[in-house]
Amino acid sequence: MMMGSYFILCVFLAIFCGVGATPMKDSDNATTSELPKTEQCGCSHDIQQLYSDFKEMREEQKQLKALVDFQTRTLSDQSLNIDTRALFPDVIGFTAVLDNAVDDIPLGSNILYDRIHYNAGSHYDPNTGVFTCPRSGMYLFSVFVEVHSENDIAEGNVKIMINGNSFVYAISEPSKLGHDSTGGNVLIQHLARGDRVWVETNDVNNQDLFHAFNSFSGVLIQSTE
Repeated sequence: MMMGSYFILCVFLAIFCGVGATPMKDSDNATTSELPKTEQCGCSHDIQQLYSDFKEMREEQKQLKALVDFQTRTLSDQSLNIDTRALFPDVIGFTAVLDNAVDDIPLGSNILYDRIHYNAGSHYDPNTGVFTCPRSGMYLFSVFVEVHSENDIAEGNVKIMINGNSFVYAISEPSKLGHDSTGGNVLIQHLARGDRVWVETNDVNNQDLFHAFNSFSGVLIQSTE
């Protein structure tokens, strides 16, 4: 677009310079359309200056485009790091797993899932293993369990607790090396603000639980407040 405008301007300037020339007469009254050298030089200088200005504009355009591209990439990279909690403050949910294998867990003990993958609102406490409901609504929880060693004769047996009451259970039977045995369960329950949910060992004493494969998750599906 700029190149075409520049070409048209150059043609116009050339025609203007030619038309604007005053015909000169020689000593024999003969006419000539030759421009005076001073006017020819002036017209040529204008064209050269115009071309120089055009080159500067093209360079500035390249620099501006490079700056816009850089800012676009920067904004795109920053958008990947936006904390969704700032955009969606009503989102409530968590997922936590055992960071390391835990052995000899007594019967009736809270399982402390200490590696947090997600904890919107920070309502799950890894120090106690308890999730506290921040508002009333329909919640979904899941639990998965796997025993630590193939030499164990004891199963992994856990349950989801709400305010001290048992709801659903999950069991992992001991298995030979190379054969995994993972148990799991899911619970959907309407809870009130302040209700407490956790996972504890059930039925079997001194359980050995494997890391990473043991998880506890929860999410608010629909608030009723």
